[in-house]
Amino acid sequence: LKKLLVGSLLLLGAHSQAAEPLPKKELEALAHTVYFEARGASKRDKYLVARVVINRAAHKAFPPSINAVISQKKPIRQFEFTKNKRRKIDTRSKEYQDSLKAARKALRVPANPNSVLYFHDRTYGRKFTWAKPLIATKSFIFYGEK
Repeated sequence: LKKLLVGSLLLLGAHSQAAEPLPKKELEALAHTVYFEARGASKRDKYLVARVVINRAAHKAFPPSINAVISQKKPIRQFEFTKNKRRKIDTRSKEYQDSLKAARKALRVPANPNSVLYFHDRTYGRKFTWAKPLIATKSFIFYGEK
């Protein structure tokens, strides 16, 4: 697991230059995704969830923008929270502010389509056998391409 984590930090682009600024609506959409997907999880988990979305937007198999990745419905809906458009968020709450911070931090690193692209929480019954496990945290398992 230690080798997995050290190698994953390199895959995340920890030594890369800063990425381009993101329009406010895309930053908010990324923060909402982090909030709904990783609410109650660690700051690291929130950061990694944001990295999944950012990396997907740079990968040829996914739509080319953060908003398009988040709202993608085919071949399957990628993020369940997008089913219910009326979900409310208290943007002043600590949980949302932590999600926004994680999104901003994740955006400081350029996208790396060879890094984390998929994740599931540990309560999910099956592993993604079609993907390569890269990082295992207390709450989630993050995967890349095999």
